Amino acid sequence: MARKWTEQLCEDALELDPGPPYAVARALSAVCFDNFTIKAGYGSYATIDKQGERFDMTNWASVSLPASAVPRDLSFTMMLGSGGIFRDGLSLSAFVRSFSVIAPDVVANQRRRS
Repeated sequence: MARKWTEQLCEDALELDPGPPYAVARALSAVCFDNFTIKAGYGSYATIDKQGERFDMTNWASVSLPASAVPRDLSFTMMLGSGGIFRDGLSLSAFVRSFSVIAPDVVANQRRRS
């Protein structure tokens, strides 16, 4: 495979994609991201001129959700609550304390595991 071949394949796929065979939810979809790293050409040796290469990439996929899976009365307030994208009713200091090694939930989980 070559870069030009891959780019052409992606362009053709987008043009020929018939879309989902079901009615989709409007203004709502799902997406997943995955960071991926691969090391190629590494070995037990390296020279000044050449050593292995590292390739970093982010893979992603999106999904059109079926309209039948979304309640008719769905609203952003229903999904996010009255605070919008921000949580209300919890202070920053209370949130930070929940990660303490002496936080009650942390201690209870440690005791349960031992």
